Amino acid sequence: NMALSIGTPYASSMGATGSSNNFGLSGYWVPENTGWIPSVSTGWGTTSFENAGYRTDTNAKAQSWYVGLQWPDTFVKGNDLGMAVGQAPFVTNTGAGAYSDVNGGPKTPVDQNYAWEWWYKFQVTDNITVTPALYYINNYDGQYGKKNTSNGNYNASDSVFGGLLKTTFKF
Repeated sequence: NMALSIGTPYASSMGATGSSNNFGLSGYWVPENTGWIPSVSTGWGTTSFENAGYRTDTNAKAQSWYVGLQWPDTFVKGNDLGMAVGQAPFVTNTGAGAYSDVNGGPKTPVDQNYAWEWWYKFQVTDNITVTPALYYINNYDGQYGKKNTSNGNYNASDSVFGGLLKTTFKF
């Protein structure tokens, strides 16, 4: 099993050697009056690899994106409810020949995965917050987690669901 760190394992292997050109754009919007209208944050990024892993051309590409929503003062003043969805950097083009890359994968890979997170931040005191969160990552191994079926299609595997509890102390 591979682990999702800074991108899918396939995208990480593309950037293991050589160099890359990267572009990212992100922003946020906070409404003047909150209520049911959340603040919104979003971002998108793209990478072009040179000498990508085992490749010697410059056509290999990856991209990533996210959208986050947060509702302040949900249920109780000072508490926030939020959710986010996105994709870690994933390969969108291997830069290979017309049909497959040198490892037998498709020229247009099936490297995608999706990550979701939901959280609720409790303001316990002026200096302490507790934030329970749930997350789900669909096919965190990306292309390496896909299995070629008898009919030539790929099926996602290696999904994970979990939770965490974050406590923040401000001094």
